[in-house]
Amino acid sequence: MATQTDFNHNKKALIFEVKGNSLDDGPGIRTVVFFKGCPLNCVWCHNPESKSKKVEISFDKNECIKCGACLETCTTGALDADNPFYIDRARCNLCMRCIEICPSGALSQVGQYRDLDNLMAVI
Repeated sequence: MATQTDFNHNKKALIFEVKGNSLDDGPGIRTVVFFKGCPLNCVWCHNPESKSKKVEISFDKNECIKCGACLETCTTGALDADNPFYIDRARCNLCMRCIEICPSGALSQVGQYRDLDNLMAVI
């Protein structure tokens, strides 16, 4: 059986979201940690962004102000306003420059590596 001293605090987990004061996903009020890489394929899934085991970029068309800054910044041609999903994931190299330049927050990073100490501080 592993003990507290056996645990390697340098390991990191890919976290999708930490949600405090959650009333969903079980009884009572709690903090829920959502990990990326969910192996389940639930019909009622509330977090399909958590299925991939990799960091991703998300696009929210309702937040987009159509300024074109991200289109100009993308060096791989992965962003296209005519693409119904906006992001061509086969072309995207996850440089995250589009996220940094987006003034409205329409583009965001999905997934962040966190070590146990950082995660516990957030919780």
